[in-house]
Amino acid sequence: MKKGMNFEVDSPYQLAGDQPITIKELTDSVLNIFTFLENKYLGFKDQEINHKFRLWQYEHSAKQIQYILALTGILYIMIGISNLFLAPEYLKNILIPYQLLIIPSYLFLISYLAYKKIYIQIVEGLLISSPIIAASCHAYIFSQMDIYSTYQVEFYLMIFWIFTISGLRFIKAIIAALSVFSIGAIYPYISYANQYNEYFSHTIWMTTSLLFGLVGGFLLHQSKKDTFEKELELQKLVTIDSLTGLHNRVKLDSILAQELDRAKRYKHNVGVLVLDIDYFKNVNDMHGHLIGDEILIAIAKNIQENIRSSDYIFRWGGEEFIVICLEVNKTDITTFAEEIRSKVSQQEFAKVGYKTISIGATINNTEDTVKSILQRADEALYEAKENGRDKVRYK
Repeated sequence: MKKGMNFEVDSPYQLAGDQPITIKELTDSVLNIFTFLENKYLGFKDQEINHKFRLWQYEHSAKQIQYILALTGILYIMIGISNLFLAPEYLKNILIPYQLLIIPSYLFLISYLAYKKIYIQIVEGLLISSPIIAASCHAYIFSQMDIYSTYQVEFYLMIFWIFTISGLRFIKAIIAALSVFSIGAIYPYISYANQYNEYFSHTIWMTTSLLFGLVGGFLLHQSKKDTFEKELELQKLVTIDSLTGLHNRVKLDSILAQELDRAKRYKHNVGVLVLDIDYFKNVNDMHGHLIGDEILIAIAKNIQENIRSSDYIFRWGGEEFIVICLEVNKTDITTFAEEIRSKVSQQEFAKVGYKTISIGATINNTEDTVKSILQRADEALYEAKENGRDKVRYK
């Protein structure tokens, strides 16, 4: 390295006329650029879905990462053991530390961390760097050889490994593969400057490996993306009410169980409202189910527009809806329920006129389950109906 150039990670360096930046900042900027390109050209328009897709990819590749990294580490050890007997004496002191210790230990560490979802970012970073470190080690080893070596094939295998079985997301695989390609293309140019035919052949094979890897990696990425989209559609069909677009009972059970668990852990309240459209059967009988559907959609929209962003709304079935309210007490939830009741009662419908709703309200206790809290809110709803409808009752 030329004198005067400082590339320590925490030390700033400065290009002419620019503000000092660190290697870490430069690396983050490059990763941000690749992430932008991934979102724009390889992901979805919705950033939230992009985030879910990235988590989905990691969750589905975690086992793959564990097993592939462990297997690759074992293979390196096996190669190292064979080189104890087969490698030239002058290379053994160079080969053995890398193949028996450094690279396998690094791969086993990543394999172990992949078991824990909390290490997702660490695993991705280490996984990108693992083939780069391996390529650097191999480049150094081969630079100590006197002639062009058939061991160069390991660079081609690395590129295929990165794109096809490593478990890296496609955009991260591109970063790793381009780094390996650069290392694999530069070092023989320096080491074998006079062996033009060998260098040309090596470069052709490196380029071919990269191109095939890119195509294979892209097709694999598209396959994963298609599978994820189908899972989203299936999840939507299972958890979304097709008429109102609200979450249905399947999602209700999941979210309510989750919020009750959080309430127990953090000692806060969860409120539940059960809302029922009064005399809704008369609408279907007198005006038909299409008009009834229109009223269901309109009332669902009215309720949705008048709840807080932190609340959840579900269609429980028929003409009944449920709202889950977080961080409320008895006064809060009954006042809130009255506001919703009032808003709906002021809504006029073509052909039908005005409709009212009855609401049962409750908040959780420490022993509540999904079934018990819903039952208590439903009993409060029954009391509201028994007392003339268009009312709110708390239990």
